[in-house]
Amino acid sequence: PEVDIYKVDPWELPDKTEFGEKEWYFFSPRDRKYPNGIRPNRATVSGYWKATGTDKAIYSGAKYVGIKKALVFYKGRPPKGIKTDWIMHEYRLTESRHQPVKQRGSMRLDYWVLCRIYKKRHVVRAEEKSEDSSSPSEVQFGMGGVIGNAAG
Repeated sequence: PEVDIYKVDPWELPDKTEFGEKEWYFFSPRDRKYPNGIRPNRATVSGYWKATGTDKAIYSGAKYVGIKKALVFYKGRPPKGIKTDWIMHEYRLTESRHQPVKQRGSMRLDYWVLCRIYKKRHVVRAEEKSEDSSSPSEVQFGMGGVIGNAAG
């Protein structure tokens, strides 16, 4: 669905779509933070999306077609925001002839980006869950279910 995800807190996003249980996809516009700048505005009502890691190039065959950016949601305002488990992968196309001409004075940076939103899975050690376990094992709770990795 079309949602300006940069104006909505991530925990409200699942209610804005009719599908998805552990991850959600949205088409969203991206606006500028400053009128003449190129930095995107990623502030929401209760926090902000902060870029993490390096941008990853997206190729179609040998042709460079876009960029994937990873972001983490922080509650509060920088620099004192508190990191949450909400993750976004933002996919955007490189400039092309098929994109609409950007209006002079517009705060619109990109007309559409595709965003994948999900809550980070946690790793829980089995020894923390049961005291009668003689050998430690890891259990991951994630988007695809439970993955066990017994040690010993």
